[in-house]
Amino acid sequence: MCGSVVCKYHKNDFAIKPAEFMELGAPAPAGSINSTVNDMTKWIKLMLGNGAFTAKGKEARVVSEQRIEEMLTPQMCIQMSPWKFPERQAPTCGMGWFLEVYRGHSCFRHGGNVTGFSALVSMVPDQNMGICVLANMNSTLITQALVDEIYDRVLGAEKIDWNNRYFSEIKKQLDKIQAGKDDVANARVKDT
Repeated sequence: MCGSVVCKYHKNDFAIKPAEFMELGAPAPAGSINSTVNDMTKWIKLMLGNGAFTAKGKEARVVSEQRIEEMLTPQMCIQMSPWKFPERQAPTCGMGWFLEVYRGHSCFRHGGNVTGFSALVSMVPDQNMGICVLANMNSTLITQALVDEIYDRVLGAEKIDWNNRYFSEIKKQLDKIQAGKDDVANARVKDT
């Protein structure tokens, strides 16, 4: 058992329960990155430095500027979520990054989830700003809500209650899913 939780939704009730620890094993893609805030900060500095990283007063080029530019070039148009907010525009996918325009600023991000944990790294290069949010709950959008809240404060943008905005959109979707399940159950002919 660890200090993380999972959230279950059933008929308008959210239940938060402790999660069993998930052994991730050897490094691999899709949920197998184990990191710390300190290491994520270094990664953010590398990305905002266009592939160069300064440590102990010395700058080292780790990735070429050309490769960073290639990673952050849109490769395909996508819809990042089932809802659209006017503050978020032009969602695309680069190489390993989700790209969009947030309140007029180009930004890129990527997150991940494993049982009991969520992470989101997001950057706004023209502000030389990067954020890493780690949460001890899987599949939570609190990571995105916090990033949006921080960006709004730093950019001096209109205040939005991002937490409630995301929560209400998720609840609408979960209610639709539950209604579909109820419809299937109610349509069942008993004793057949």
